[in-house]
Amino acid sequence: MQENNFIDYYEILGVPPTAGKDDIQAAFDRHLQNDSLNGEITDAYNNLVDDEARKAYNAKYAEAKMKQKPEAKEPANENAGAQINFGSIFGDNGSINFDRSDADAQSVFEETKAQFREFDMFVGEQLNNKDADLRFKENAADDAEELYKRGMWPLLGKLKELAGEESFVYIAACEFHSRAILSLGDLCMWAERYERAIGMYNTALALSSKNEELSVKCTKAIQLARIAFEEAKIKTGQALREDIRPSEGDPVYLSYLNIILWIVLGFLFATICLWGAVFLLDVIFLF
Repeated sequence: MQENNFIDYYEILGVPPTAGKDDIQAAFDRHLQNDSLNGEITDAYNNLVDDEARKAYNAKYAEAKMKQKPEAKEPANENAGAQINFGSIFGDNGSINFDRSDADAQSVFEETKAQFREFDMFVGEQLNNKDADLRFKENAADDAEELYKRGMWPLLGKLKELAGEESFVYIAACEFHSRAILSLGDLCMWAERYERAIGMYNTALALSSKNEELSVKCTKAIQLARIAFEEAKIKTGQALREDIRPSEGDPVYLSYLNIILWIVLGFLFATICLWGAVFLLDVIFLF
């Protein structure tokens, strides 16, 4: 529906005007997972997920509905909401439609998606290994972190320089990175590196600031990692205390035998000292 250049964001996302934030986020995530994002979908999400922006949009929506007349839908303004002249950022197949001057940014984003798929497949293979011991898990966590640092991480900095921090394409790339680092945190939890997992989840939370659902997942993951970290510290303390106790199989009277032994040794030492003193006195008086 379009009246006087008005765009029906609810229709674009495929949700009713009564949809809650969770419904809006779920609709957006479906487009993201299906690689079907485009400029209109991203613009619709940004306007509906924010409370103030949605309030202002709903006033226009109600007015447009009152004036609604059947007419052909016109294409959305290509540069609406963009910080730079990107045109329609996402095509139907998930690729970015840039001007020729922005071909480098398009290439970086496509490479980010490809690297994410490779990384996600690697993490899934590790987590599905039910027979892995702790050493294997630690190595898998190290390998995954190295794969991310070598593949995805440098691309985010390049995209920020090319597209800008407020651009739709950079925000979309941040979601890929947030999901990747969230997976890194899961691997660290799997490898019982709870403190490292907390750091990963905090980084993922920072990158997911534009996605409420992802932010909630990261926050919950941080809480669970902190609980696991505290429990691990308690268990470690208990293990240390158990190491200094006699084992359950040791006889209880061993401690008493030790006391008796020390008493006997002390008596012998005192006797030797006494004999030595008597011997010295005898020598002194003889001379």
